[in-house]
Amino acid sequence: MRILYSFLLSVLSPVFILRLWIKARKTPAYFERLSERFGRFKKPEVPIDIWFHAVSLGEVNACLPLIDKLLEQERAPSIAITTMTPTGSQRVKQVYGERVFHVFLPYDLPMAVNSFLSKLNPKVAVVLETEIWPNLITFCHRRSIPMVVANARLSPHSFKGYQRIRCLLKPYLHKLRFVFAQSEEDGQRFLQIGVKQDQLKTLGNIKFDIKPSSFDNNEAKAMKNAWGRHRPVVIAASTHENEEQQVLHAFKQLKELHADIILLLVPRHPERFGAVENLCLKSDYRVVRRTNVQDIEPQTEILIIDSIGELMAFYSVSDVVYVGGSLVPVGGHNVLEPISLGLPVIVGPYMFNFNAITKQLKEADGIIQIEDADFLGKTFLSLFNDNARKQQLIENSSACLKNNQGVVADYIKEINLLL
Repeated sequence: MRILYSFLLSVLSPVFILRLWIKARKTPAYFERLSERFGRFKKPEVPIDIWFHAVSLGEVNACLPLIDKLLEQERAPSIAITTMTPTGSQRVKQVYGERVFHVFLPYDLPMAVNSFLSKLNPKVAVVLETEIWPNLITFCHRRSIPMVVANARLSPHSFKGYQRIRCLLKPYLHKLRFVFAQSEEDGQRFLQIGVKQDQLKTLGNIKFDIKPSSFDNNEAKAMKNAWGRHRPVVIAASTHENEEQQVLHAFKQLKELHADIILLLVPRHPERFGAVENLCLKSDYRVVRRTNVQDIEPQTEILIIDSIGELMAFYSVSDVVYVGGSLVPVGGHNVLEPISLGLPVIVGPYMFNFNAITKQLKEADGIIQIEDADFLGKTFLSLFNDNARKQQLIENSSACLKNNQGVVADYIKEINLLL
């Protein structure tokens, strides 16, 4: 089956390249360093102890607390980080520079994977969340490189898909050294798709160990002074296609009662910055992009954050947060980032990628989950008009965050044992 899989993947390689080229028309970084996608890159100067794979921006941000702690050790390991997207790559470079080795993970082609592992040759491989690549797992196993899936999660939607091919997945899952699950529910799902009991450990979610102090918000503060430091600010973060329209509708409701309010709009994908700007202009709003900072003035109504790695800085100058990817069936994004800054958070009905976190926060009355977009404007208004409710949400979510922190130490212990 793996031979057939590899053959089909080889046949589809031109399609992958075409897809990258199409994406590169809006975001040129997608077509840069193309050779890395096939395992061709310069070998690291020092032997690699731990290789982390974080597919995109969200996974990179999730593993930062873990990597930071490893690098702070007296005998700090040498670390390599791979990503699949330019936004993830940019974040790695922004945070670590030359302190870690970074390349794109190659496609799961036998020659590309073998070339990649020959050059990297890590002592331990750590894959974030849910990445099951048959050739990568097989060749790591053949080279006696212990591979673990860390912060492992399996949404109900993904679980159904994996269950259908359980018999095909099982041989590769058995080649993993460990699966470190985020929650008991995630762990049970991994067992049901073929992971063995002695491979599974439920360590918790490293996203709770977020470090809110590791960002610079001086520029965000300067922009707030330019648009009016006393103006109320609402931020819609990590939004997707067909979601901004719903946010703009809610914003219109807000402006009817708070005329001076400003919306910070943060599209998830850089290639959509222009389309989102045009959408706002068609709705007759005064719009400025963050990269045109000199144009921000008191008349600005919407600021589009068209930069990478500054979300925490803009959270810090906001009053109320809507976390996107949740009014459309994407599965939501990380709500713990704004919560760590003491902000009230609203999400939509589609939070299946963060099911365990959302469930905990709802049980603690630390988050508001709305049924659909019709409730978004009303919920924004209720939080602006009811300060006691707003403060209660903040206190409850902060307590939930604090109660779940400390799991990074357990991950460090397990990884050091593997080393």
